[in-house]
Amino acid sequence: MVASASTVLSVRIHGTAWHFFERQAYVVVVGSVAMLVVSRIDHRRFERWATLLLGSAFVGLVLVLVDSPISRGRVKGSARWLDIGPVDFQPSELAKLAVIVWVAGLLSRRAKNMGDWRMTYLPVGLMLAPILLLVFLEPDLGTIVVVLTVVGVMMVVAGARLDLMFLAALGILPLLAYQAFSGYHADRWGFLNPWEDPEHTGFQLLGSMSGVASGGWFGVGPGASKAKWGYLPEAHTDAIFAVVGEEFGLVGSVAVIALYATLVLAGVRVARTAPDRFGALLATGLSAWIGFQAFVNIGVSVGVLPNKGFTLPFVSYGGSSLLVLLVAAGMLLGIARRAR
Repeated sequence: MVASASTVLSVRIHGTAWHFFERQAYVVVVGSVAMLVVSRIDHRRFERWATLLLGSAFVGLVLVLVDSPISRGRVKGSARWLDIGPVDFQPSELAKLAVIVWVAGLLSRRAKNMGDWRMTYLPVGLMLAPILLLVFLEPDLGTIVVVLTVVGVMMVVAGARLDLMFLAALGILPLLAYQAFSGYHADRWGFLNPWEDPEHTGFQLLGSMSGVASGGWFGVGPGASKAKWGYLPEAHTDAIFAVVGEEFGLVGSVAVIALYATLVLAGVRVARTAPDRFGALLATGLSAWIGFQAFVNIGVSVGVLPNKGFTLPFVSYGGSSLLVLLVAAGMLLGIARRAR
């Protein structure tokens, strides 16, 4: 799908149809090796490495905001990328994984203190505050929503008090709502009526919906998408599901959704059969992350959610996202192996 969705853009910018495909294929190979290596590591070691992962993510998030030799600066109003030699890396992707590992470790150690907010909510909040502040300064509201949603799911599964979670939500949601309706984020609510401004706020959504509608039942065929010919911005990244819908139709789209549902259900099964509490919470967080991000990306493509700039897990072009998700898949495989 990356090869199909990126050919037009690749020829225009790089003079070859295979630039994005080749880069993504390279990450697939490296990420698959990383996944296999991680799957052989005892998952309990990641609990000991959680602070190191979190610290690395924190340093990366700082570097994207300051003037440094490896920071790319602001692209389309956001500062999210580091240029490390031939590699472009997005620290916020590592931050998602690091937060999940760290929270799983904390909640597993404090199973008997889930009713005490000072032992659970306070340390989680103190950890999240600097991470999310840096992400907010990029700005990247989508990553904040993902992290808060996944951490919330993990805390519910761990047995946190729902009344305290409700109070925490009352404090956080107004801030998120204010940010969502401020600056360029406000333009994303154009999804409610994309025809009101079809040349600006509604352009990508109209291109996405047109592509999905053109696919019909069985699609126009692999590589035959018309939306990618300048009618669909970010066709190979955020909007790649629209190309799936156009080329493979409703049947192909439902098949992709079914694959995500199967993957999430498999992750839930891993969590239920995990050999220890840390493994169960880690599998819960990773599964919730994959499922929620896929849900939002697909929802944006069909016009039922505002655009958040999420990649479609394992499908969209994006080396950082794919590499970190493959490492996460390796963790799930490792927990499943030890459960047997």
